Amino acid sequence: MFGREPGRPFAPVTIGKRAAKAWEAANEVERDCAEQEARRPQLLAPLTLHAARHTFASMAIDAGITNPKAIQEAMGHSRIQTTYDLYGHLLPGSRDEMRERMDAYLARANESAAHGSERAPTARQTNVSSAD
Repeated sequence: MFGREPGRPFAPVTIGKRAAKAWEAANEVERDCAEQEARRPQLLAPLTLHAARHTFASMAIDAGITNPKAIQEAMGHSRIQTTYDLYGHLLPGSRDEMRERMDAYLARANESAAHGSERAPTARQTNVSSAD
């Protein structure tokens, strides 16, 4: 995507060197400002490309992109399991939510059985879809 010519990917080392120069330049400006204002500088810590990838994926999930397949494709993971292993804990649908939904489902099933209906409620009746 960011190569020097079509078909040739960029070299991560080159990007890392350019980023280090940019961070150092920004920190130098901050040092100068802090000195003029008689305060301690608040320097930027460098961010690696690897950390930037994790930041992107985490921010995408936080922004509401919760389709694991879309995240997998954006991250370039060859297997969906890699995406789940790295970011599954950030996706909605925690164990607490699962437990609450199952408790509600079973409560409705018991209520239906108590009122003479032998059939458990359907997904439509419990407001649960297969996409959840």
